[in-house]
Amino acid sequence: MGQITIVHCGVKNKNGIMSRVLRRALSAYGGVQWFDGAAVSCPDQTPRFLLYECTGIPQITSGAGILVFDNGFVYSQEASRAFSDGFVPILEGENKEAAKALKGTGKIAVTCSPSARGTLSIASLDYERAAVSLQRDLRILDGSVVEPMEIIVGLSQKTPAYPLMAACGILLLSGVEGSYYF
Repeated sequence: MGQITIVHCGVKNKNGIMSRVLRRALSAYGGVQWFDGAAVSCPDQTPRFLLYECTGIPQITSGAGILVFDNGFVYSQEASRAFSDGFVPILEGENKEAAKALKGTGKIAVTCSPSARGTLSIASLDYERAAVSLQRDLRILDGSVVEPMEIIVGLSQKTPAYPLMAACGILLLSGVEGSYYF
């Protein structure tokens, strides 16, 4: 699989916690090039991941990738456009604005929740370590299926639950299985 495109929707602050966690995780598993609306940064020579940060949903006409909704995402028809069937959405289970954007699209989202209702849930979380549970089968970008499992994540710094689960979802969808450290 070539470079994997991730679109982070709802960004209010390019140095917000979700942006920092995603860049930290993606840097650890193949490198990341990112565009924050003003500048392109690429500390890695051949990054596996391309991260685009934007306030709404950009027009995506083809290809595959991952669409991650920040909890700051605000739905508006003007700022939300159609996106390719190859893009898998990730959202926090209580994000009603992201749910509005997905309504009627037929997209199956990866939901992140503190309870077992989500596709991904937190089994435990402390300063240095977390356990994230994949609650059901997950079809990943290459078409294969990952079965339910527990993912142990070593943390280099304090990380909130939703950005942690979103990063794990991206890595799983990208075919990176096992324990993580970021």
